[in-house]
Amino acid sequence: MATGTWALLGGSWKAIAPLTPRTEHFILTISLWAGVLTSIQDLRDMKGDAAVGRQTLPLVLGSSRCRWTITFFLTPASLLVLWGGYRVMNDKGSYHDHKTYMIYSYTFCLILAVTALEGLDWGDNVTTIFKLNLLHRIITKAFGDQLALAPITLRTNDRVLESGAGTGIWAQEFSAFHSQNNVLLDIECIDISDKQFPREYPSNIHFSIPLLIVAMNDARWITAIDQLYDVLKPGACIELVEIGVKGYGFGVGPNSKRLESLVLSLYASKGVVTDLEVYLPKLLAKKGFIDIHREDRKVYIRESVDNDGLNRLKQFHDLWMGIKTPVLTSGGFGIVGSDNEFDQLLEGCLKEWKESDKAYNTYYSIVARKPVED
Repeated sequence: MATGTWALLGGSWKAIAPLTPRTEHFILTISLWAGVLTSIQDLRDMKGDAAVGRQTLPLVLGSSRCRWTITFFLTPASLLVLWGGYRVMNDKGSYHDHKTYMIYSYTFCLILAVTALEGLDWGDNVTTIFKLNLLHRIITKAFGDQLALAPITLRTNDRVLESGAGTGIWAQEFSAFHSQNNVLLDIECIDISDKQFPREYPSNIHFSIPLLIVAMNDARWITAIDQLYDVLKPGACIELVEIGVKGYGFGVGPNSKRLESLVLSLYASKGVVTDLEVYLPKLLAKKGFIDIHREDRKVYIRESVDNDGLNRLKQFHDLWMGIKTPVLTSGGFGIVGSDNEFDQLLEGCLKEWKESDKAYNTYYSIVARKPVED
């Protein structure tokens, strides 16, 4: 709720509390109070929530349906509980009657606060959205808070393609950054799922789901680079941001070293290219890209760096929790044999990373330019 809503909440309470504790007064005033509060609900910052990928109730149901839900479901349910309790205690004498009235009135303040569910994350994909946005912020900070390293100057109506868009947070920040200079870009965002796409976003940003494959082996990378080259404007740039795979630096103890072996075994079984920092520049050059440049950034696996509030430890733990199903489906590679063993391995890794200041991961940004045609 907005600050003004809570001001009304406190002010109206002073008018209600002194009333004679009669049921009709109670029901009438509380209902009126709830109706006024609901009608002025600002339903938080819907655009802001959409921009950061929060799945709040208004974004799921829409503003109008959210208000109706609060008015005719959440608030009446609260009143029904309070009224029932009030009627039960009403028969125990005036002292208990008034005391119960006061207790339940205060309780209603808390229940009405709960009706602000529009401000809570909503839906099964909330955790995934949080993880993706956290990863975005970690990578962006690692590269000096730059959203792109490509040496380009963009103009209004220039087109930008983001592959692996996730929640769309990069696209929206990139668009907002250029909008400050009156440059309106046309941004196309693609990913393998639309579950994390924001419900509301600027009209110059578009989201879609092409036929993409998660496991990028050699053949798929060649196809992807070929297609990216074909759609890229001559003289324009491509920037690939990838996580280091082969040269992991998080093996600082027996558990985390076992995890390294597990990850490499899984990727080998899927044919995933594990030396992208070397492989991609060569592939780009072979295709005909020029001005190829790579920048590396180490990200140390800690709860926070310089008190920035970005929990890299949690992000890295959650990242590898995501491979549990494919690992167990593949038989565990002689390292883990059950769901419980996998969880224990990750808990052991978490402890080792907390106790070490040497565990890190590397992110690579690879920039290349398509030559200008003669």
